Amino acid sequence: MSNEVLRDKRLWTIFGITMIAVMGVASITPALPKISETLNLSKTQIGLLISAFTFPGIFLTPVAGIMADRLGRKRSSFYHCSYLHLPASPYFMCMI
Repeated sequence: MSNEVLRDKRLWTIFGITMIAVMGVASITPALPKISETLNLSKTQIGLLISAFTFPGIFLTPVAGIMADRLGRKRSSFYHCSYLHLPASPYFMCMI
């Protein structure tokens, strides 16, 4: 990489967002030994679980950013919340 690229604030913003997404794994790390014990998972399978937890955020963050730029922050937040809660709604109704 050239020095110009490394000085670009947008690049560092992307790096920071990716780092925050990866740090989200820390929220499930304390539960991993119990999960692996209960489900009889190997270390490889635990690694895949961490990847499955992290990759959607890494790949969907740019898409969410583009939507926010095109639709506006409030409308895109509404669509994102609706999209995330829609699959969970049948389970919520079962708990009532």
